[in-house]
Amino acid sequence: MDTTYQSNNNVIPQARYLSTPETLLDGQFAPASCDASGNTKQSLGTTIAGEDIPADVTKVEMRNNATYISTATTTVCKTGAGLLNTVTVQGGTAGTIIGYDNTAASGTILFSFDSTNALETYTFNVSFAIGLTVVTAAATKCTISAR
Repeated sequence: MDTTYQSNNNVIPQARYLSTPETLLDGQFAPASCDASGNTKQSLGTTIAGEDIPADVTKVEMRNNATYISTATTTVCKTGAGLLNTVTVQGGTAGTIIGYDNTAASGTILFSFDSTNALETYTFNVSFAIGLTVVTAAATKCTISAR
């Protein structure tokens, strides 16, 4: 296959090797680039969200916000759509803990359980659409992990 540019018969190469990349001006175009072995070079030109350039990896990890509750109360942990990861009970007074998909203590119940005052982590990984509100009926010490 001929990969040279021939202006007289209007053949456009599939890719062109340049040891020094050229800088294009507004309105100019160029064929695809390749390395010295003829392998096509492709680049996004920008980083992807989550990309760690120095380590050459794209990071995928849970990044949650923690809300600590230690009294009998109603707490809006997050407004808007999100994901409830865990509820960790750390002690305090045993009581009922209820989580709602809402910005108030009503609506769709995401979870409801009676806690002991023993250390325990409950994993849910459940999405919510309106917000996350948690009601603690007693002075249960707990941390809500959500994003």
